[in-house]
Amino acid sequence: METENIIAICAVFIAALSLGLTIYQSMLAREHNRIQVRPYLDLTWSSTDEEGFSCLLKNYGVGPAFIEKVNYFLDGKEYTVNSSKDFGALIREIGLGKYQMNARYCHIMEHSALSPSEDAPLFLLSYNKRALTDKLQIQKAMSRISIDIDYMCSYKRKMSSPNSSF
Repeated sequence: METENIIAICAVFIAALSLGLTIYQSMLAREHNRIQVRPYLDLTWSSTDEEGFSCLLKNYGVGPAFIEKVNYFLDGKEYTVNSSKDFGALIREIGLGKYQMNARYCHIMEHSALSPSEDAPLFLLSYNKRALTDKLQIQKAMSRISIDIDYMCSYKRKMSSPNSSF
């Protein structure tokens, strides 16, 4: 084999290797960009004597989250909640209809965006001060409800928050 052929083969090999490394580097950069704008939604449940029971959705990630669906579950089975009327039925279903409670329900529309560090209340149940004696029963009933959120990042990757309950 002549020297010119060896040099040509080496040049082709180096060019192919450079192309392969460039493609690999661009794949790494693309994945890094996706991670840089990845949202992370989580639910915070709270119970105070002054406020009552609440569930707050917060984006702990660094990119916007585009909400696809808020999934409510009752005893592990999906329960459709699309309005405050549906939410009221859920509250009665878990046995809280006998308590005088004010319910504020926030319906998050499909394709709504939640910016980084932004939060949105899903619901707030405030109760009569006399119901404080029944707080443990109310909390036990509330523990039957769990929620998870289906959402997408700006790269259209589908994600889901962890299923969460009291």
